[in-house]
Amino acid sequence: MPTVADCLRQHGEAFLQQCSEKITLQQRKVLSAIQRCRTGELGHVIFECAQCHHQHWVGRSCGNRHCPNCQHEKTQSWLQKQSDRLLPIHHFLVTFTVPEELRGLLRACPNEGYVVDVEPVQDGRSVLKYLAPYVFRVAISDNRILECTESTVTYKYTPSGSKTVLTKTVEGWKFVRGFLQHTLPKGFRKVRHYGWMASNSRTTLD
Repeated sequence: MPTVADCLRQHGEAFLQQCSEKITLQQRKVLSAIQRCRTGELGHVIFECAQCHHQHWVGRSCGNRHCPNCQHEKTQSWLQKQSDRLLPIHHFLVTFTVPEELRGLLRACPNEGYVVDVEPVQDGRSVLKYLAPYVFRVAISDNRILECTESTVTYKYTPSGSKTVLTKTVEGWKFVRGFLQHTLPKGFRKVRHYGWMASNSRTTLD
């Protein structure tokens, strides 16, 4: 099955020809990184079998946070790290949404806001498993790509509020454009950790 990277390699040049004046420097970097991910253009890592001493050359990953390949590994690493730091207590998941238009009002009248949903989640592990894919989610994952031809890309999707899986075929350069529209600004952080969960915290479980 084709991957997102395969589609970007196939149709990236056509996209640049169509949208060269509108693409940002950050989008160019994302496109270039994913196109070269694990191809060997970024260097290699050599693994040697301890028994037969046969060497395996593997292309380096790009590490870009928009890359489906790299984010899958980061998802598992983040999930393990956060699970190890959970306290042996009952946890609660607090969810609230603040529309941008209301932020100023809510700051001025904090006691009048934050429809807030609070649910008990036992030891918290189930919530971490739920959150992990969202923390490192990219525009579209490899398992949704069905076909990549010389001119088109076909992928599957599930409409909001529905459980029906549909397929859609678009021009290749338009697929690249749609993918890069999800490029995050430089320095944008999806998740912030506080207290003992912060990366620089020296607080131990004991």
